[in-house]
Amino acid sequence: MLVHAIDKPTLTPFSMPDRFRTDVAYFMTPAGEPGVPELREGEYWVGLENARRWLEELVVEVVSPLDATAVAESS
Repeated sequence: MLVHAIDKPTLTPFSMPDRFRTDVAYFMTPAGEPGVPELREGEYWVGLENARRWLEELVVEVVSPLDATAVAESS
């Protein structure tokens, strides 16, 4: 799996470990949210504002894809 920087097309895509395939579901911005483009199967979108907040705060809010009412924070 490769991660592409959408706003920096000159960057070489980053290769991700196999575990990322299951972990990315915790970080992706759900389809239908503002700014999320149409995605094909196997494509994921992480909103820039979320990524910036996580980097600034050093805290990641994890929402279970199985139970959206259960939220946890990790730092």
